[in-house]
Amino acid sequence: MRHFCYLSIEDCTGKLNNFIKYQDLPTLPALDVEVFTIDGSLFMAFAQYRTHGKYNYKVDSYIYKLNESAGNFTLHQTINTTGALHIEYFMIADKHYIAIANYWDGSIYNLNSSVFQWNGHSFELCQNISTSGATSFNFFKIHSELFLAVTNSYDGSSSRINSSIYKWEDNKFEELQEIRTQYAWASTVLTIDNETFIVFANWNDSDPSHSSDVMKWSGKKFIDPKFPQIFGLNVRDLKSFTIDDTVFLAFATMSGIVIYKWDGEKFVNVNQTFSKPRNVCSVHTFTMCGQTFLCATGFSSSELVLYVHSESKFMAMYQDIENKDWPTIVTSFEHKGHTYLAVANFYGSNSIVYKSGLKWF
Repeated sequence: MRHFCYLSIEDCTGKLNNFIKYQDLPTLPALDVEVFTIDGSLFMAFAQYRTHGKYNYKVDSYIYKLNESAGNFTLHQTINTTGALHIEYFMIADKHYIAIANYWDGSIYNLNSSVFQWNGHSFELCQNISTSGATSFNFFKIHSELFLAVTNSYDGSSSRINSSIYKWEDNKFEELQEIRTQYAWASTVLTIDNETFIVFANWNDSDPSHSSDVMKWSGKKFIDPKFPQIFGLNVRDLKSFTIDDTVFLAFATMSGIVIYKWDGEKFVNVNQTFSKPRNVCSVHTFTMCGQTFLCATGFSSSELVLYVHSESKFMAMYQDIENKDWPTIVTSFEHKGHTYLAVANFYGSNSIVYKSGLKWF
């Protein structure tokens, strides 16, 4: 999800400061963070994978709420999860939901993942969805129809298993379509010339012919548009974004960040090399004061790196944030005129919120 700065370009007459630590939030090994607003209150949810030390995958995931008067986040609710990898927030009509992808319980990958609905005070279970090594949910709309994509990665014996598209029908999600993927980790949905596409990020070791799957909406289901294959081995995450009417895809791969752009007919590699991080775990884009930023986390480098878009490429490194607790996922949000980064950490006992500011002349 892209987040936009409250300040207009004209308001940004000062110099942007680097992001600095704002708050530590106690977490277990966390693999995702999602930020959302309900009735004017700001929430931050962490998908927690397991305990520290002697591994137990049946652990609660945490939901924090911003205390406006104190200016910090406090624990609001815990939710029973099992090896949770991803949290997706969305709204249907005036109701609030989160979907949590459960990966495994320490021995079994074929588990239920869950959708929770806000009851006015907390989230409560409203639907279970059968999954196999679930890695992500992705809520999206096509015209007036509502969908939820789930990426499945492993069933205990094979990684060439189906991911699924669900459609909202009669106040619940019904499976519409299965799509063959290979150890799928994430998906993104984008619109080009009034056509809707979904792209799956597949993790595989040696076969580039199944590295990333692009599917096109036909009006009833997603079909193969016969695009030239997007190559890239060991893809863990991807995001789509638009700059000056050009659509881009950013992939997090073991060899680094890889970016494609739409040339009017197909996606082409922009052939840009990023110095860091390697072994990329996640990518995220956001706008701040009229500029587009790309941030990425590294598997083993314990880095959170931000690049700023300039002269048609992400040329300049804006900031390299040292984080020794293995940052896995980062997302951005705005609050009272400032941009924040929420970072889920896998090691250590805390995840972190960073805040940027403006130095006015």
